[in-house]
Amino acid sequence: MQYTIKDQNTIVTINSKGAELKSFNVNGKEFMHDANPKYWGRTAPYLFPNIGTIKDGYVTIEGKDYKFSKHGFLRDTEMELYEQKENYISFILNSSEVTLSSFPYEFKLIISYLLEGQTLTVKLFVKNCGENPMYFNFGLHPAFKIPWNDTEAFEDYKIDLGEEISSKLPTVLLDSGLIDWKQTYKEFNNVRVIKLDHEDYSHDALCIEPYPKHDIKLISPSKESITLSAPGFKTLGIWTPYPNKAPFICLEPWYGCADNPETDHNYLNKKDLIRLESNEIWLNTYQLTINC
Repeated sequence: MQYTIKDQNTIVTINSKGAELKSFNVNGKEFMHDANPKYWGRTAPYLFPNIGTIKDGYVTIEGKDYKFSKHGFLRDTEMELYEQKENYISFILNSSEVTLSSFPYEFKLIISYLLEGQTLTVKLFVKNCGENPMYFNFGLHPAFKIPWNDTEAFEDYKIDLGEEISSKLPTVLLDSGLIDWKQTYKEFNNVRVIKLDHEDYSHDALCIEPYPKHDIKLISPSKESITLSAPGFKTLGIWTPYPNKAPFICLEPWYGCADNPETDHNYLNKKDLIRLESNEIWLNTYQLTINC
C-alpha cells in the first residue's frame, strides 16, 4: 500500500512494501525513477540483511546453510504502518517464522520519514531482539530520475562527491555479479566531479571506497540539485543499467557489498558486517534535499 506525506510544496510517497520511497515531488516536478520495468522495476529499495549477489545463493551460519537472495528480503517484505502524521510516517518489521527460516536472527526494524520543506530525513533503526550477537549489512539504493527538464540530457548531469577522492574501483564480474576487489576496473586520482556517461557503467556499478566524508550532490545543467547526506556508510555505489541507457542514476550508500569470488560462504566473513549484541540498537540517519 502507498502512503503520502506532505509539507508546503512537497509531496513524498512511500510504499509499505520494504518502506520504499516511490516519489519525491516538488512543485509538481518528480525527482525519482518511476520504476518502469523496461529499465528497472524499483525506485529506492532498502538492502537488508545483505547487499548485492551472494555467491551460489547461500551463506553458512553456525554450520547451517541459508539461501540469501540478491539485496536481501526486506525490499519484497510488507512492513506494518507504525505511525503517521501529515509530514511524518514510520514502518515496522519484526522477525517472524518466515524471516527466521532464511535469516536466523530475531530483530526489530523501523524506518521513519520526516519531511520538512524540501528535505526528507530518514531514520533507520535495527534492534537485536535475540540472546546472541546478530550480524547484517544495510544499504540504500535510491534511483534519481534524469533529466529533470525536457531540454536536458543524461550526459549534462554531474555528481559532486564533495571532496577529491582517490580510489581503486573494483571489478564487478558481469557473469556472476560478484565483486573482485583484487582486480581494478577504474582508478580515481583526486576526482571530485563525475560527469555522467552511460559507458562508465558497462561493467555494472562504480564502487568507491572510502565513502566520501561530505554530502554528495547530483547537479543538473540548470544548477538544480539533489543533496544526499548519508554519513556512516562504508562504500558508495553508483549505478545505472547498461546498455539500455536508462533515464536515472542510483547513488547507493552501502554498509557491505556483494560477495567476492573467493568467499568461503561463511557469513561471518562477509565484508563490513554490522554486529549487534543482545538488545543493542543500530541507528543511522540520512537526508535527501531537493534544491530547486
